Amino acid sequence: MTAMPDLTSHDTFLNGAPHNTFARLRRDDPMHWTERIEGRSGLATRYADIHALNGKPDLLSSARGIRMEDQSYEEYLARRTFQETDPPEHMMTRVKVAKAFSKPVVAGLRRPSVTFARTSLIRRWRRARLTQRKTSPVNC
Repeated sequence: MTAMPDLTSHDTFLNGAPHNTFARLRRDDPMHWTERIEGRSGLATRYADIHALNGKPDLLSSARGIRMEDQSYEEYLARRTFQETDPPEHMMTRVKVAKAFSKPVVAGLRRPSVTFARTSLIRRWRRARLTQRKTSPVNC
């Protein structure tokens, strides 16, 4: 049997996700535990298990971080994102930002975004053409 790659190492993912490894874990070790210097970390690999754990922060918490990298607690706090919260903080934040990300608001951003992108591309294209004309040799 092939040795288990280190799923806590970024190098394991350099050529993409190790799909065969995850398939083997789903089949043979659906709740895989890895010993790390900081302690054990678990990897749930089956949808039903993830679904069962979701919403049970006493069993599966994102509040202690979602990145597998060396960082101090102060660095973690400085880089902490919305995904790194558990109930009730997670729900309170969702309620605060829900209106800003509603379908009508997001749909209303489409036209200004497209206009901005087109304007930016046209400006860059014109600047590139102008630069090209200035640096091209004169035809005699």
